[in-house]
Amino acid sequence: MRKFTSSKPMNWGVDATLDITEYEHGYLMAVAEWFLDTLLNDGNIDDEWHGVTINSKVFDINIWYDEDIDATRCTVYAVNSETLQTDTSLYRSLW
Repeated sequence: MRKFTSSKPMNWGVDATLDITEYEHGYLMAVAEWFLDTLLNDGNIDDEWHGVTINSKVFDINIWYDEDIDATRCTVYAVNSETLQTDTSLYRSLW
């Protein structure tokens, strides 16, 4: 079994390009689940975004409804920390 540390990047899926650490993955999952619960309580899950900072790295979490598979999806994107622009070429599907 391969072991990971919080400083070693991980590629969590074949369809994604954003390398994140195990710690970042866990943190982002926890925030995404909290964000989803908040959206469900508010009754709004169309296409919502939430910014997250972990140490000096900035991410955008996007929760959206995928009509093709009739499911709610969650994607995390890298954010350029200098310009605060979302880099849609660097992403990771959380679910």
